[in-house]
Amino acid sequence: MGFLTIVSSLPTISMKVVGISPVTSTLYLGIAALIWGACFYHWGLLSQKIGRKTILLISGILYLIGVPLYYLYINFGRFWGPIGIFLSILALFIISDTAFPILPAYLTERFVTSVRGSGYGIGYTWGLLIPSFNSFYILWLSRIMPPVYAMTLPLLFLGGILAIIGVLLGPETKDVDFTKTI
Repeated sequence: MGFLTIVSSLPTISMKVVGISPVTSTLYLGIAALIWGACFYHWGLLSQKIGRKTILLISGILYLIGVPLYYLYINFGRFWGPIGIFLSILALFIISDTAFPILPAYLTERFVTSVRGSGYGIGYTWGLLIPSFNSFYILWLSRIMPPVYAMTLPLLFLGGILAIIGVLLGPETKDVDFTKTI
């Protein structure tokens, strides 16, 4: 939920609220996405050392940190200058989904071989399906708060809470031995 919230709202917020040009917004978002993608290897490596569950818990906590950061970006980003704006966008990209490179491994490792395909399919699909209705959530939330906040803050907060609960309920999987489940 956090990543979809960030990626779908950052271009609009950056241009219409913070006031950077469409070209600058696209450039900043593109560079931030490349750096974010380069972090995948390191998140994966770290998850192998300290555990997938730990990384996913960190991801949920980072969603919650993203709420005040995004609030500050919306309200004060226009005063931060080009470097401050770019660093904010980069931080929002990175904290919005540290789970992305870990989640496929975690979901795959959760299920024995006989149900792995369907277990992964259901887990991954529902994890994308529920947040994909964010435009409906935003419309509803816009009735009780300014639309610029409805686009991001409650959904980031909810994403963080749900991620933390889900991780705390799930097992650690980094040491799963697939030869024992075949």
